[in-house]
Amino acid sequence: VQPERHPLLVIKELKELIPLLIKEPGIRHKGLDSLEILEQEMLEPQPRYAILLGMIANLKSIPEIKLPLQELQRLLQSYLSPALQ
Repeated sequence: VQPERHPLLVIKELKELIPLLIKEPGIRHKGLDSLEILEQEMLEPQPRYAILLGMIANLKSIPEIKLPLQELQRLLQSYLSPALQ
C-alpha cells in the first residue's frame, strides 16, 4: 500500500500536466489559475472549504485531467468535510 500523497504534490503535477494536455488557451488558463488558488489555499493554516470546492468545480470542467483530479479530491476530503456536515 502506497502512503497517501500530499494534495500539494498532486496540485504540482496537475500544474505540469495541464500545459501538455490542453491546447485551448482559455481552458488552460482557467485550469492553471484554479490550481494556483488551490495551492495558495492549501498553504493556509485553515484552508477554506468554499474556496477548495469552487476550484475543484472549475477543474471538473476539464475532462483531460479527470483521473489526477479524482485523486486530488480524495486527498482533499479531510479538508472538505465541513462542507458535508
